[in-house]
Amino acid sequence: MSGGTVSARILSIRNRAATTLYRSSRGRIGGRAVGHPVLLLTVRGRRSGVLRTTPLLYLTDLDSLIVVGSGFGASSDPEWCRNLAVSSTATVQIGRYSRQVRPEAVSGDDLDRIWRDVLDRELPELSIHQERSERQFPVFRLIHPV
Repeated sequence: MSGGTVSARILSIRNRAATTLYRSSRGRIGGRAVGHPVLLLTVRGRRSGVLRTTPLLYLTDLDSLIVVGSGFGASSDPEWCRNLAVSSTATVQIGRYSRQVRPEAVSGDDLDRIWRDVLDRELPELSIHQERSERQFPVFRLIHPV
């Protein structure tokens, strides 16, 4: 078994446990990580059609939520990014509240602005991971109402 497979399996187990704790505690457990708020993103798998839930750090920009597919600096985009990129809706849970959102990949000038005004300011360590990575981290805006 390769190191990547082991890491992916461990991350999957960790995410399932974190999701269960978050849901059962309504976000009191797992609602923050490294000093930032966490949401649960649920999106349908692009091949399986199965709903998949992932805990993610998020930031806000104007009236929307911002999530970044850093994958801890992995060499490929996280699966949730690939699923979100082809989905017209998703569900987020923040604390005890859930809502439908419309995902939108951020690009161009808006991406530059979000990195400068939101991500670099609120999560400067993310820029370090981005600089070390061979890929551009996908950034999504989650817009409510749908």
